[in-house]
Amino acid sequence: MDNFGETLRKIRLEKGLTQKALYHDLLSKSYAIRFEQGKHDISFVLLLEILERLPMEISEFLFIHRNYQPSETQWFYEQLIKSGNNMDLAALATLKKEYQTRYADSQQQSARLVQLDYRLEQLRYYDQRGQITEESVTPELQRKIQSLLAATQSWTMEDLRFFAATLDLVPTSDLTLFFKGLIPSIKRYREFAAGKNVLCILLINAIHKALFSQAYGIAQELLALLDDFADGLDYLAYRNFAEFYAGLLQLVGSKPGQLEYDQGIASVQQASLIFRQLKYPFYAQMTQDILQAFLDFQES
Repeated sequence: MDNFGETLRKIRLEKGLTQKALYHDLLSKSYAIRFEQGKHDISFVLLLEILERLPMEISEFLFIHRNYQPSETQWFYEQLIKSGNNMDLAALATLKKEYQTRYADSQQQSARLVQLDYRLEQLRYYDQRGQITEESVTPELQRKIQSLLAATQSWTMEDLRFFAATLDLVPTSDLTLFFKGLIPSIKRYREFAAGKNVLCILLINAIHKALFSQAYGIAQELLALLDDFADGLDYLAYRNFAEFYAGLLQLVGSKPGQLEYDQGIASVQQASLIFRQLKYPFYAQMTQDILQAFLDFQES
């Protein structure tokens, strides 16, 4: 199993454990020796049993096994989110080249390069026109992304990440159908801590899409999910987004001077202020821009 035995030996020695203590009733002495030398493999189930004795989660073990480096998935999405949120075209272009070199044989490379191209085209368009619309990316790239989304049958975390990054390209007419299959998948990952950030970002993007598509019932359902997922201090920014979009939803069907409208505006402005106080000036400005865009959208 990719020389997992050598990594287990390192951890075992650092914790001061003997082979007998760690492998008793699981591996014979001779097999344990050869396993730690990288000359024998064991099943995944057996590996989990051994890790239980340390105790250690499989995610931590794999992190140590990679010499305390993030996985390909973690590294790629952290870089993509950081560069994208900073609207840094140069950093995204560098990321694309580095990813192609660093993970040249990755089975995920094709879909991930599509996401990079999508973000690059969006930001180039924004640099030129000061806005992002459906025309932000080329028809060819739109077709490629829509084809990948349409082919998804069972939503795993990788699919959910891709969907979160490219949600804008889902046709409004298909929105209800997409979310009908998506929401149960999101709910199944409720207790998967490692995926919470991804799911919160997906829900925020989905709420935005639903509101600007006048799918207010879907927006309300997604908002309830976001409120449920963003349930700790680590997710404070996501909870603030939930308050922001809840405020926008209050504006639907109400007019200035009405209680519902005034409460909605107050919630939106408060959320924007909190982002500024938390040192997220980009999100503070973005929420103001979204508010104005939504008010214009409601009047049109």
